[in-house]
Amino acid sequence: MKKNNAITKREGRSQKAGRGGKPTHWISLVTVILLGTGVAIAIAIAFTPQEPLEDFPPDASRSMEPPLAAASHGNGNAPETATRVLFPAPDEKITVEDLTAELLAMAERLASEFQTSVDALHASAMTFAEFKQSKRAQEVWQQCIELKPKEAGPYVGLASILSQRGEDEQAVALLKNTLQSGKRSAELVAELASGLSKLGELEQADTVLEQGLKWFPESPDILTQRGTIDVQLQRFESAERAFRKAIECGGKPTSLQIMLSNVLTRQGKTEEASKLRSGPESTDAPISTNPSTGSTGSTGFDNLYLKTLRGLAVKLFSIGSRAAIENGNPTLAEQWLLRSVAIEPKDLTAYMELSAVYRRTNRFQQALSVQEKLLELQPDNVLNHINLASVASQLGRYDIAERTLSEATRVSPNVAFPFAELAKIHLGKRELSKAKQMITTARNLEPAKTEWHVMGAMIAESMGDAPGAVECLKRAFELSPNDESIAALLKAAQSAK
Repeated sequence: MKKNNAITKREGRSQKAGRGGKPTHWISLVTVILLGTGVAIAIAIAFTPQEPLEDFPPDASRSMEPPLAAASHGNGNAPETATRVLFPAPDEKITVEDLTAELLAMAERLASEFQTSVDALHASAMTFAEFKQSKRAQEVWQQCIELKPKEAGPYVGLASILSQRGEDEQAVALLKNTLQSGKRSAELVAELASGLSKLGELEQADTVLEQGLKWFPESPDILTQRGTIDVQLQRFESAERAFRKAIECGGKPTSLQIMLSNVLTRQGKTEEASKLRSGPESTDAPISTNPSTGSTGSTGFDNLYLKTLRGLAVKLFSIGSRAAIENGNPTLAEQWLLRSVAIEPKDLTAYMELSAVYRRTNRFQQALSVQEKLLELQPDNVLNHINLASVASQLGRYDIAERTLSEATRVSPNVAFPFAELAKIHLGKRELSKAKQMITTARNLEPAKTEWHVMGAMIAESMGDAPGAVECLKRAFELSPNDESIAALLKAAQSAK
């Protein structure tokens, strides 16, 4: 919490609350502190619907706007229903050839219109590389590297093109320089080790992988390369461990099972090796496409490759939309994201990006419509509930916010944030018993969160419970002993007893 000079000025004039529950002066100050740092969580956190709830970031869970007092006004002049976003119908008739042409056109547009965006250029180059247009990919990656990107991806991409052309020494030199400049990524380590292996520098590759696994111990790419180098160095037991862990960490199972089977055979473990070789076939290996058409020549593989391209489209349109926003063109961002929804309607990425576009351009009614769609598609993720409630509160729709947060407490009863936000809504409506119940639950679930204890003090004082308010503030001060504003609040509350 930020220092609030007004607290110091007023602390000597704090008055006791009457038994009717009239707030003291310091209660108003608590409100200022809590709401002064409040930012709608939908804007404050970068959430992904797939991330596990145990990774929910408490420090990023900012309080929702607007001020508590506004909640007592009900819906105000807010519309009864949100302006609906007309989501496009799924494009089920698109073919590999059609989508290939669309993605290549999109890649060319990103490279030509967003020449100062590292992300746009990198995505463009990756798309050209996917469709075997290596010359154009190399040009765009070189253009991207001239911008001195902070991430390793563009350097790895350019190195992969050089390696494909047989220029392994140049590729390895580029990757070494990238690593020495302080950039790190699992793909950088794996690509460098692979390049060194091609040059016969197995000991150097071994050293790179050893360090890489310290940085990224569960990278399937590094583990796979680790096992491959171990085989070349005749370290079959080590290779077996690496391949097994790579499978556990999500590596491509079929190709890894073949590698593991070969290593087991080398060690005389023929029975398990035979079982691995006779297991069900899979198609996790990359699909070879016709560079000119993108077609695999097989209906079954076409369908599989079309699915891959749909996923690529989502990423490309997502990155493009961000570049468009950065360049002041939210209309283009919206168009691209709606197209992404049509291509892959079950991928939630485009919906999240679309909501962000609407929020950044203050179109909160449309954002509410998108958040409702996200919740419909994934009702069991508490973050979807929280973000919907946040947007609803920004529209003055506290009825929707309250209902959605209540649902969130049922979906994820071990997450404190929805309980704390419900406490604020109930406090604004002067439903003090409910507010106390909610904030008590939040404090118990997340006892190290200073804000919850300050809110507990505010509710206790509103109920005429001065000792309870002091107890809450003491706990807040224990957690944040260097926060002068909390120290001032505690002093004012103790003097008001």
